[in-house]
Amino acid sequence: MLKSVFRIVIQFLINLAAINLIVYYLPEVVFSGNFIDLLKISAVLTILNVILKPIIEFFLKPLIILTFGILSFIITGFLLWLSTYWVSQLTFTNWKSLVLATLIFSVINSIFNLVVKKN
Repeated sequence: MLKSVFRIVIQFLINLAAINLIVYYLPEVVFSGNFIDLLKISAVLTILNVILKPIIEFFLKPLIILTFGILSFIITGFLLWLSTYWVSQLTFTNWKSLVLATLIFSVINSIFNLVVKKN
């Protein structure tokens, strides 16, 4: 139980760092808030990644395997896009910025998942 809570807290911090990098390095990603709003975005993404993403991936597992994991990347992009509806301070000006943000977010979270699985 404590291990799961610790993992969620670390996931929250990783998401916070990833969103901060995305907002800082991608000019097409517009963030019009303060640090509290950045924490909200990270919390929403953590909740979506911990609760909703495993459910979606469970039902779409055969398609994820058929597409060699590309569908998992699309699911991550969808969740990133979905988070902008709950926290309106984050907007993507075009689909290319969403794809780049998804790529950065996916790489950072993949590294986190590899480190967590190793321990």
